[in-house]
Amino acid sequence: MKNIFYHIILFSLLLLLGTSCSKKPVVEPQSQLDNPEYHYQSGMDQLKNENYSDALSSLNRSIQLDKNFGAGYGALSLVYGKMNQKKESTNNIEKAFDVQRPDIRLWILKSRYFTILQDNKWLKNSLKALEEAEELSPNNEEIYYFRAETYRIGKEYGNAGKEYVKVIEKKGRFFDAANTQYESMQILQRISPGTIIGEKISLLDAITRADLAVLLVEEFKIGDVYEKHGANLSSLAAPGMGQAAAVPQDINNNWAKKWITTILDLKTLTVYPDGTFQPNRILSRSEFSLAIQSILVSVLKDPDLERKYFGEESRYRDIPSNHFAYNAIALSAERGLMPVDEMTGLFYPDRNVSGLQAMEVIRKLQTNLSLQF
Repeated sequence: MKNIFYHIILFSLLLLLGTSCSKKPVVEPQSQLDNPEYHYQSGMDQLKNENYSDALSSLNRSIQLDKNFGAGYGALSLVYGKMNQKKESTNNIEKAFDVQRPDIRLWILKSRYFTILQDNKWLKNSLKALEEAEELSPNNEEIYYFRAETYRIGKEYGNAGKEYVKVIEKKGRFFDAANTQYESMQILQRISPGTIIGEKISLLDAITRADLAVLLVEEFKIGDVYEKHGANLSSLAAPGMGQAAAVPQDINNNWAKKWITTILDLKTLTVYPDGTFQPNRILSRSEFSLAIQSILVSVLKDPDLERKYFGEESRYRDIPSNHFAYNAIALSAERGLMPVDEMTGLFYPDRNVSGLQAMEVIRKLQTNLSLQF
């Protein structure tokens, strides 16, 4: 009897010892801010700013602190999706639903996962996930907002607009984002891009010099416009931007080479002094104004426009009158094509140009020149 009792005790001790040895040590937080929720929010902010490596670091810390923190895995799925690592993205969204009971946040993350990956039936699946979230929390502005985003990305602008209005009416934390997107969609519908590639570029937050070349050829129809108006190209070269080169070496393998070549032939944009075109360089407002000036001079056959504002005192507090693009900026602003900021009176010459802004200027330019499009 004693032997049996002894063996039971020994077995229990061995089992306990084995369990304790196999159990992974708990990650201890280093401060009050070192908690899953804080790292989740930090990771989502980094994701929004497209700082993917920092986002991964923050979100991995969130699940180190709590292996059952589903939101951490769900957010990781979005980051991996943005990085085009589909397998990792899918594994993490599945893990999120494995470790905890689905809540509103998880369903919204799953909806965003479908929207980012855009696999077969992504729109239907994304909306379905939001329906699941809405069953848990009806009349939720966050659900309305991401449903609007889903519709917008799916190019169902009418439905997107209805959802954005719901968010705007609530005047909550998504008000500014919804209002900005709603206004952008109204501009998009007004400018009505006529080509698929034009629509894609219109949705970019910042366009490149290559993107502008495409828009001018495809949406402005610059080749047809110049031919119709018998443009004299001999004197057209944007001041301060160097002289036109035959074929810059840095466009040879660029996706937009054929459009860039057309724009170079027309001297609407020119190469830099070092002989490069720099197609992937983000377009600034000052460079865009130079392109507009070139078009106006060509179509109106008035070379004096290139010197119209020389020698005057600067009318803009943020641009000296000797700025390389001052004349083009003044010309564009005076014609209402690229006006100054109404609140500050500044032109912001170095700011990026979004796709919508570029398309809006193109439509204004067509109206200004009485061109049909």
